[in-house]
Amino acid sequence: MHPRKYPPKYNPKTVQREQLTEPVMTLQDWSEFEEGINLFNTGRFWHAHEAWEEVWKRKWEPNRLFFQGLIHMTAAFHQLYNHKYHGVIKHSERAISKLELFQPRFLGLDVNYLLERIQSTKEVSHTLGHDQMHEFDAALIPVIRYH
Repeated sequence: MHPRKYPPKYNPKTVQREQLTEPVMTLQDWSEFEEGINLFNTGRFWHAHEAWEEVWKRKWEPNRLFFQGLIHMTAAFHQLYNHKYHGVIKHSERAISKLELFQPRFLGLDVNYLLERIQSTKEVSHTLGHDQMHEFDAALIPVIRYH
């Protein structure tokens, strides 16, 4: 039991890279983590968000920023499917700020690849603008590579 009721908040701008070791993962953590990957890869972004949020809630160390980054990434793609320009931009920026701390790989994920695709999504969304979001090419949405 932790002495605090809620996990501490970590700012990606002030976290030291040496604090970001891979977390100890329980069988439940791995199950929900992998479920999130499968849900994401089948376009069920909201459900992936929910699966990763369960893992994130149990992590108290600075590496919880990794799970927050994944959650923001799924929120960005969920907003993309709903043609919500501002949501895509906001969540993409938040995902990038957190996930860039975990390059090149973390928990078996190719973080560099995810960052490239999130950045591309953000740039294409900027180009399309609010009124053209429905023209976004879904082929730009990443498939999570997991090993």
